[in-house]
Amino acid sequence: MRQGNRVKQPHARRAVASPLLAAGLAIGTVALGCNQRNRTTTEATPDQLTALGMLMPTSVKIQPFTQVKSFDRDPVPDGIEVLVQPLDRLGDPVKVVGRFTFELWTYRPASTDRKDRQIQFWEVVLDDNRDQKRFWDRTAQMYVFPLEVVPGVVPVEEGSLGSGRFVLLAAYHTPEGSHLQDEFHINVREDFRNLSPWLRPATQEQPAR
Repeated sequence: MRQGNRVKQPHARRAVASPLLAAGLAIGTVALGCNQRNRTTTEATPDQLTALGMLMPTSVKIQPFTQVKSFDRDPVPDGIEVLVQPLDRLGDPVKVVGRFTFELWTYRPASTDRKDRQIQFWEVVLDDNRDQKRFWDRTAQMYVFPLEVVPGVVPVEEGSLGSGRFVLLAAYHTPEGSHLQDEFHINVREDFRNLSPWLRPATQEQPAR
C-alpha cells in the first residue's frame, strides 16, 4: 500500500481467486472413484455454467462523476477520483476480485484512436475483504479509486493539451486472465482550469528531496 489513503502498489499482493471463481473451479474438480484404475472427471453442466455466468461481470463502466480531486482536503488536487462500476449481463452492479489498471493519455483530436501519449499508469489490486471495504461504495454500488497524479507529468506547455482533454482508460483483469475495459474523456478546460499549482510544466525541474 502507498502511505495514507492512496492506491495499492502493483507488487503489494498477488490477486487471488474469488469465491465465485473458486466455485467454478470446484465444479471441474477431478473425482476419484473407489477403483484407482477408473478415475472420472466431473465437468460443469450447462445449467451450472449459466448460473455462474449470471454472477460474473460482463462489462465495466467509468461513471461520469469521475473528477480531479484533492485527497487531503486542501485546495490543491492530488489526482483523479475514478468511479468504476462492474456490471453483470443484466446491467446490475457487482463486486469483483482481481485487479484494475488505469492509464492517463493526452487527447488526440480528429482520429479514431483518441489516445496520443501515455503520461501515467496505475494498478489497484482487489484480493481481500479489506480492499472491498476500502474501495466499494455501498450507497453508489460502485468502486471509488483515488489515483494520485505525479506532479509535473501532466503537460501544460502551450499547445500540448490540444482540445483540452485527457483520455482515461480503465481495465478490469479477472483472476482467470480475461479483460474488460472502458474509456473516459476528461475535459481539462472545465475540470483543471483553476488547478495551475498541480499542472506544472512537464519541463520544470522538481525540487530535491
